Amino acid sequence: MKTELLANVQDFLAKPIPNSIGGQPCMTATEQVVNPSDGSPLAQVAMAGEKEIDLAITAGAKAFPAWSALSPADRSL
Repeated sequence: MKTELLANVQDFLAKPIPNSIGGQPCMTATEQVVNPSDGSPLAQVAMAGEKEIDLAITAGAKAFPAWSALSPADRSL
């Protein structure tokens, strides 16, 4: 049984999906994800390697002081 995706979901999945590091899109390598119900191509998503992981750690360390000073309610926004 094949279920049709909603139009807005189809539109979202039609473009490669990047990682977000420090609030910026980051896409160096991608991999195709398939629909598990029928094996058809579903989306191209960013894959993180050593460089992207290092960038994410640096961005997280830079953002932590300001983020940790927020109240839990503000962090959830």
